Amino acid sequence: MAEHELDVSLLPHGLRLFVVTMGLDDAVKALSEEQGNLFFIPDKPTPNHEFCKRFSVDMARALSNHAGSTYQIPKLDKILIQLRNIKIRQEFKQGASVQDLVRRYKLTRQMINIIVTSEANGAPILVGDAHKQMELKL
Repeated sequence: MAEHELDVSLLPHGLRLFVVTMGLDDAVKALSEEQGNLFFIPDKPTPNHEFCKRFSVDMARALSNHAGSTYQIPKLDKILIQLRNIKIRQEFKQGASVQDLVRRYKLTRQMINIIVTSEANGAPILVGDAHKQMELKL
């Protein structure tokens, strides 16, 4: 994976479908506008159906297991976290200090260190609550 690419394998299945089917930019745009909304997924998708107008016939087909029922559009936060982490790693490689990144992204030093070292160790950082907090003795 190149440093600027999103690792779709780390995304929840619903988000992964949107990114793979629509492409990252289109998925981010559509999800940011429609996240959390309910849509009816047609059994036989056509370009005139409300869901297909917003997301595409291909996306309706990708959600075929939800055909004939309503579907809640997933939240975008997992994608945004990964994109933020990619940007943090790029800025760190270009010379930004950890403290600069702490101020800019409003994250702890610990989290910045986890983000910038995860790629160096060959392991992508997991999104959400997958990382453990370090216990610091006072």
